[in-house]
Amino acid sequence: MPNLTEATDTVCAVFKAAWPSEHKVEWPNAKVLTPALFDGRDPWARLDVKLDDSQQRTMAEVGSRVFERFGTATVQVFVPAGQRGLDTARALGMVALNAFEGRTVDGVRFVRVKPKDVGPDGHWYQFNVVASFEFDEVK
Repeated sequence: MPNLTEATDTVCAVFKAAWPSEHKVEWPNAKVLTPALFDGRDPWARLDVKLDDSQQRTMAEVGSRVFERFGTATVQVFVPAGQRGLDTARALGMVALNAFEGRTVDGVRFVRVKPKDVGPDGHWYQFNVVASFEFDEVK
């Protein structure tokens, strides 16, 4: 059963395995990248992983207690506006959605994975995928 760091690493690994390597990613805990750092011609994504809530599931001795943790992974896909930005953003968004939807990896269960058209954002077209996840931690 993973701890928070291991669960975050699993979320990142699941996304990294699915995301096309030719497109840049801003990872959690990395130096913040901004669209200004990109040439404006290539799609890129930002992954954010947050712990949302927690509850104790079992009453036991220390070292045997199970805590259920809940979190959210948000993938923001940015594609240059125009030149089929909507189609490309949705296609890359589906890569992110399919990476998480209906999966359990290393004890992390992905649930309620939702696509969301955001639309134009300056020079970019944005599409988001929000994946709720759950895992149990023993302490």
